[in-house]
Amino acid sequence: MAATKTEIALELVRTRSDISSTEKEINDIKWAIIQVQTQQSAAQAIVTGNYPHDRIVVAQQQVAEFIDKENELYRQQNRSRAELQRLKAKETRLQHQLQANMAQEMCPHEAK
Repeated sequence: MAATKTEIALELVRTRSDISSTEKEINDIKWAIIQVQTQQSAAQAIVTGNYPHDRIVVAQQQVAEFIDKENELYRQQNRSRAELQRLKAKETRLQHQLQANMAQEMCPHEAK
């Protein structure tokens, strides 16, 4: 059974809300990446600087942790971008369904 105009419109609203949330998530991840890169640069400066050996060792561990965190954030960002593409395709499909549904209501004799 075909979805009603109301059902399609509600799904379109939900999809647009999901798009907005996903775009915010992508932006938040972008800022988290910048923050981790800044921390990594600071730790790397200690590694290459004139600091006591024990401090350099700790900084080296931090650099490795920051690299791991940055890589995880990039993976998250890629997943979120793929989800955003999926949601935008769904939005387009729902818009077309809604338009077709409305056109059938306007001209019911042409739909037969």
